[in-house]
Amino acid sequence: MRRWLFGVACAALIASALCDTTVNAGTAVFRPNGDPVSPAWLRYDGATNWGIINQTGTNTDNYICRNGNTATDLYDLTDEFVGQGATSITVKTYAAMARTILIVGNDQVSLTATVNGTPVGTAVSSVPSSTILSLLPSCPGTLLDLIGWTYGWATPASYTGLWSQADMNSMKLSLGKIQVGGTADPIRVVRAEVEVGYIDPPSLEQPAYRVYANTNTVTPGVALAATNTPADVTNNDALRVRMGTKVLSGENWRANYGSVKLQYAQKAASCATTSGWGDVSSSSGVIRWQNNAAVADGAAISSYVNDPVTGGTVTYQQYRESNNATAPIATPVGQTALWDFSLVTVGGSPGQTYCLRLVPTSGAMPLSYSQYPEITLTGDLGVSIVDATGVVVSSPSVSFGAALSGQTCQQTTGTLGTSSQRVRISNYLVKNGWSASIAATGGSSANWSSGSTGYAYNKSDGSPPGCTYGQLTLQPASATISPSVGCLVTGISMGSNASFMQGSTDAITLANASSSSQRFCYWDMTNVVALQRIPPGLPAGVYSLDLTITVVAQ
Repeated sequence: MRRWLFGVACAALIASALCDTTVNAGTAVFRPNGDPVSPAWLRYDGATNWGIINQTGTNTDNYICRNGNTATDLYDLTDEFVGQGATSITVKTYAAMARTILIVGNDQVSLTATVNGTPVGTAVSSVPSSTILSLLPSCPGTLLDLIGWTYGWATPASYTGLWSQADMNSMKLSLGKIQVGGTADPIRVVRAEVEVGYIDPPSLEQPAYRVYANTNTVTPGVALAATNTPADVTNNDALRVRMGTKVLSGENWRANYGSVKLQYAQKAASCATTSGWGDVSSSSGVIRWQNNAAVADGAAISSYVNDPVTGGTVTYQQYRESNNATAPIATPVGQTALWDFSLVTVGGSPGQTYCLRLVPTSGAMPLSYSQYPEITLTGDLGVSIVDATGVVVSSPSVSFGAALSGQTCQQTTGTLGTSSQRVRISNYLVKNGWSASIAATGGSSANWSSGSTGYAYNKSDGSPPGCTYGQLTLQPASATISPSVGCLVTGISMGSNASFMQGSTDAITLANASSSSQRFCYWDMTNVVALQRIPPGLPAGVYSLDLTITVVAQ
């Protein structure tokens, strides 16, 4: 088998730039694995068996047979990428010819390779003239002359014009015959192979990223986190991610070489151990492509003040709203190619974390990961009144015991947070804790009211306190708080028992959560005792006071 050693004596085959000792090169051999009507080549792994060549029709003995001079396409080279760029192809056949008559001169076998329909190399071999052959009336017949390996080779025009995967996929090997004399001699091909010389792919690393808010421009919005820092993203919202691919070693990453595509998966213990990766698409999945109408997919990007810190020179590539990403700007070894990906989250749940990665779409480019972009979907920080099944109660209320109208101060009792009306505090947003408090909806001047009659909820006058005008006391210190499944009460403390006092205690804290409390949990609060002092002499009636519970981030 003949092999070219690129980078050693390469000037005769390819441009002199390939002789640069920093360029790694190699060869790969492909052999057919089936009938020519179903074109396919397999990369040869060193096994001794040959692929079958079996022209359909009357010729069924596992060879190609030609009587006339018209060329016959043998195979296409498909779906077997061999490197970043093909530098040469050497096409070979093992052929035989059956002579029908001894004449001066010999019929010749021609072997032609085409790329994208254009011939790029032809080789011609003759039957040895010293061989005396018997008369054979037709093909197939007895193989009398084995021509041996017949070669055809070609190289691209220049170093920057290396053949791509698509070029190699289009390559065809054609078998023909040149007739010498008046009688045609049948030929057969019993073996075939293609040897491709190629530049070794660069070794890539995913070293840096940063997450931003989305904008309808080629430049992303405000950074949501520092370089290489997981970011919170509002569920069902658009975002941008700038991420780089560094060329660690090997050949420079060039425009017509392999491409990369963006994938995502829900995070497991770590992004490195995560499985179930899938390509980002425009129509399905939690992470999808976002179409910004004012920016063209593939638009060139430039430096941004909030770019991720890559620790070296950056080649700015493209804004992407789809796979796949090539490197239109050549990226030398040691530099980082940077892309800007426009994404949107759809249908996820707050608390889910997703990892992103780039993988080679074509090419045998090794790609390692020192950083994976991470985004965590967030929701709201809020409070609601729910029943025992978690369904929101539309018109919640606290009922106080009845009191007889009379000439003395009375006290009535109620419970904020019962089994059927729980105070649910949900934190799907903040990291640094929260505080929940309760206050009169109408402010400090509000009153308990029944028609045109009212009395205060926040006056301490009298003995006991509040007896003169009325005062409401809440006792959250002894209340019950229960976390959702998988969550804890760590970092959560109940508020102190307190009475409303106009101007000084207009709101009472029900509970506080520190930064050590959990996110993506909820807590149900029950059994907050409420005590209301009722002044004497009030007309009979059903009195009400609107209260609002508020939860805010610390």
